[in-house]
Amino acid sequence: MSSDLSRAVAVFGFKPEDGGPLRFVATGALINSSRGDRTPFFLTARHSFLFGGSSVRLGPYPGFEAVWDYVGPAPVSGSHGRSRGAVLLACDEDTDSALLRLEDIPPDRTFLGWRTSQVEESELHRISHPYGYPQASSRHHGIEYLEDAGGSPPCPRRCYRTRFEGTLGPVSSGAPLVTPDLRLVGQLWGVREWNGLDHAVDGAFRYACPRFRPWLDPDGLGEAPAG
Repeated sequence: MSSDLSRAVAVFGFKPEDGGPLRFVATGALINSSRGDRTPFFLTARHSFLFGGSSVRLGPYPGFEAVWDYVGPAPVSGSHGRSRGAVLLACDEDTDSALLRLEDIPPDRTFLGWRTSQVEESELHRISHPYGYPQASSRHHGIEYLEDAGGSPPCPRRCYRTRFEGTLGPVSSGAPLVTPDLRLVGQLWGVREWNGLDHAVDGAFRYACPRFRPWLDPDGLGEAPAG
């Protein structure tokens, strides 16, 4: 599963107009449509598109750049696959999720599946790019749905929290939380402490899905397999 999940995940940022170095801001992953047509849809965290407190702008992002197969060693080199340019199709504020369509992707990619039914798995998995470093994995358990969890800054209104083992950090935001059969159930907002223990907080994808249905589920099937 780890290698398949790795091929779905990329770290991304926005290339400065002055030609400066790319600065990574978040992680995201390819997600399948229910038609299984491998359109390069890419799910990540909405807050990655808030610049200086401004509102999120839908539409093209020509400076978007994603780096694939960054599994080490650091730093990123010219040998890593790249995706340049993307269109931000839709966002869901309640789950802090954002759906993009990438202009291009390297070959041999995995597309994560999803479903809108309740999450029942006892263990979930994630690959992310903490601190913009090479991919790191984490295991998650004890999933609990929360609504209006609050805090400062506020959590997404519809979210999951899980206990986890592994490394998460800045730039892990947007990384997918997946079942053992590679179905996405959420994307990382961040880490928050409850009762002295760190928990991962993810936007709950099943509640974001209606916002993304025109692209991910135009036929109303309610699920998509990984592929």
